Amino acid sequence: MFFVNKFSISIPGLLMMLGLLVFLLLNSLRIPVLTVSSHFLKELSFHTWCPEPILALGPLKNLALAVKSDSSFASKVKRIVVLGGSFFAFGNVNPAAEANIYGDPEAADVVFTSGANIDVVGINITTQCTLTDEDLSDLRESKGRHTQFLSDMCKFYRDWHVKSDGLCGIFLHHPVSFVALVRPDLFTYKRGVVRVETQGICVGHTLMDQGLKTYEKL
Repeated sequence: MFFVNKFSISIPGLLMMLGLLVFLLLNSLRIPVLTVSSHFLKELSFHTWCPEPILALGPLKNLALAVKSDSSFASKVKRIVVLGGSFFAFGNVNPAAEANIYGDPEAADVVFTSGANIDVVGINITTQCTLTDEDLSDLRESKGRHTQFLSDMCKFYRDWHVKSDGLCGIFLHHPVSFVALVRPDLFTYKRGVVRVETQGICVGHTLMDQGLKTYEKL
């Protein structure tokens, strides 16, 4: 498993990616699917190797169910990009845990130990990229088709960050993860084994071992 170590992209470049994401969302076909999402994921890879990567932006229950119901699922998926965890840094639910992993730590542990090709984008990376009040003002005053919508959409999130983090702006967790999906070359990665704490006061904590030290067994 790989987790993102650092990335390099300009704010204009990230805004372009954010705009692309919004464009895809606003212009996508809305087709009702009468099936459980974990079943859909399993069917997606049922007959052959799944050629499309999966972007996971929330708790990982659906992926965990797909892994548990099909022992070959992990080997058939080309790549999974996960927004979650906080590596060698504080969480955002509490000092130990990030929200997506905290939401279902057991599921996250199943996915992370499944053997699938996984890139994890932790909030230790996504919090390095912000849209400041100045950026949001520039966005509102620009002439793009969806800029007013984006600016209005960001207001609640911005006000919440002021209260929770003292940040006059917003963290770009989801856009950075989307960029990792479509432009992995902009990131550098570290490889290691990740487990998730499922009990105790540190539930949801993502623990990574890069194999850099030999530990004595006690």
